[in-house]
Amino acid sequence: EIRTASVRNNSFTCKICLEDKYKLVAKEAGLTLIRKSGNLKTRIYKFNKCGHLKELIIRNIGKHSHICDKCFELKLKKNALRLNLKLLGYGKNNSIRRYKRIDCGHEVQHRNDFINTTSKTPECLQCIDEKHHEEANRAGLILINKTNNPRKKLYKFINCGHEQEISTSHVRDYNFIC
Repeated sequence: EIRTASVRNNSFTCKICLEDKYKLVAKEAGLTLIRKSGNLKTRIYKFNKCGHLKELIIRNIGKHSHICDKCFELKLKKNALRLNLKLLGYGKNNSIRRYKRIDCGHEVQHRNDFINTTSKTPECLQCIDEKHHEEANRAGLILINKTNNPRKKLYKFINCGHEQEISTSHVRDYNFIC
């Protein structure tokens, strides 16, 4: 059925041909059109490589590369375990995930691309910070905060209360004086 005005204006399309076009574009993108969804602008597609299903916007098929969400999450989990991390869930945005470090139990956040491309387990900044506090305490100091110099921190002497910037390696070796 076609509206008379659409015939007069030559502004009609064959719905069967349109669906065939959607199928062809999907095939070229590595997808298989499965069925219509509840939304007129989307369809349910199957990824040919893995068989997982995803609802996608019709007009975006062929314009963007499409990633299977399930396969992406599996890849993140696998790569996280390789880095001694356990995937917990989403981080502060879609490109960051939360992880638990298996070695120390601290929770950290990393970018997805970092987890999928790095081969070296990142250092735990919380463990490093705790180590610096412990070293300061053993040396009779209180670690106050970081300074602009990455090798030095601001410490307070427990005995006299004076504050001083000292290299973390000097604190570790007790090589400092007030």
